[in-house]
Amino acid sequence: MQRIRSLLCCALAAGTIALPAHTKADTQNSMTAASCAQYQKAQQQLAQVYSQVRKMHAADTDFIARLEAAEQAWANFRDAEIKAVYPSQDASEYGSSQPMCQCSLLTQLTQQRILQLQAWLKPSEGDVCAGSRTK
Repeated sequence: MQRIRSLLCCALAAGTIALPAHTKADTQNSMTAASCAQYQKAQQQLAQVYSQVRKMHAADTDFIARLEAAEQAWANFRDAEIKAVYPSQDASEYGSSQPMCQCSLLTQLTQQRILQLQAWLKPSEGDVCAGSRTK
């Protein structure tokens, strides 16, 4: 059952299947699929914002190198956070809602990262602590 849920999540994430817009998430599988679809959307938005920041600062090679390092560190943090919340190797220990909850947490973490990166897209004049986010 866990494998089927994982495959469903992956298929939704890859866009090979989709739930109709009118589908009410009333079963665990449909709630999990909806949660994982939200995570996929957040990942796409993150990739877009990250690309915009890189493009905006393309001439600053030091910044780009440090941004790449920060993004890798964030991805490591995200993965470690998930493992800290769900440390057991046996996913069934957390019940049938675990995949849904995991996708929800991944979405939250990704949305937080999007906000952090957007600070470079909206420079703040006069903020003496903004660093490279004022350019």
